[in-house]
Amino acid sequence: MSWVIGSVTLPYGPNQITDDVDCETDTLDLDGLAAILFATAPGIRIVTWSGSISEASHNKADLETDYGSPLRAMQGTEQTVASPSGAYDGDWLVKKVSFREQAEGSIVARILYTIVLWQGSDLVVL
Repeated sequence: MSWVIGSVTLPYGPNQITDDVDCETDTLDLDGLAAILFATAPGIRIVTWSGSISEASHNKADLETDYGSPLRAMQGTEQTVASPSGAYDGDWLVKKVSFREQAEGSIVARILYTIVLWQGSDLVVL
């Protein structure tokens, strides 16, 4: 099975995944004592994928056409994600997409990516 975001199938899975869940909190400061903590909401799940995109048959323009442009266009939209283990399957907000080009000599050999996905109880895209 492959790593898929919307209509894009990554040629390789991420080499690093961060999976965070943090609750929303508020505090009430007290003189001379530690603050009282209030958990106000369960929070959201934030997953960050980092990896690389390269294909022997692709030059820089091909990588941009097949991966860069489509992934950038997903930023701020809800996309269906599929992963080999099923751990990340579902609908996610594509919060951030960033790329770094890694060259070998004068040839771009691969694009390094970071994709940040958010998942809450519901998503409303305005």
